[in-house]
Amino acid sequence: MAKWHDVTKEKPPVNEKFSESGELLCIESNNSVPFVGWYNAKYDEWRVMHWKADSLPVKVTHWR
Repeated sequence: MAKWHDVTKEKPPVNEKFSESGELLCIESNNSVPFVGWYNAKYDEWRVMHWKADSLPVKVTHWR
């Protein structure tokens, strides 16, 4: 199983042309339910594509 990466220590790799990562499993804290999102390096922000989108801004703490 892949390990969780702390966003304060490591950002996900991004596509240089679009400045975005691929889809990632994310959490907002160690106790939250995982959700799918991606990282936009140009704006240094996390984006989501489901129910979490209604509770913006999303504060992703870990990804994998």
